[in-house]
Amino acid sequence: MSYTKYRLLIDAYTTNTDEKEQVIAMLNRIIGEVSSLELHSSVQISQTKEANTEMDTQERTGDGRSGSCYPELSVRQQEITILLAANYSVQKIAKQLFLSENTVRKHIQNIKKILGIHESGVDFIYALKSRQEEVRNQI
Repeated sequence: MSYTKYRLLIDAYTTNTDEKEQVIAMLNRIIGEVSSLELHSSVQISQTKEANTEMDTQERTGDGRSGSCYPELSVRQQEITILLAANYSVQKIAKQLFLSENTVRKHIQNIKKILGIHESGVDFIYALKSRQEEVRNQI
């Protein structure tokens, strides 16, 4: 038996109270509409609210780039770096960003080259966090 899987993912980043209320109202409308279709056996609805991570609270500029202490990295590399510093595993990063684990590992190799970090594992994460702290202290 084959099936087709469809997924709707909405990431909303805002600190504005009015926008938060609008996002919540939109999500509730979508959930209500899907629930009314009587597809209970084939549709699973889940809604999560993640704690404010650095990625959530960083200012975003008009070109989609997030404000970062890693301006030399691509947007995707910045996302991975922030998640690594938040103690996400390679598997969890791959799942959250819809990438393969090998792609995440390759990004990590490139991040190490670009930032000139030669450590691995916990030492690499510590180096990332140290750099973030240095940049915050300069501001």
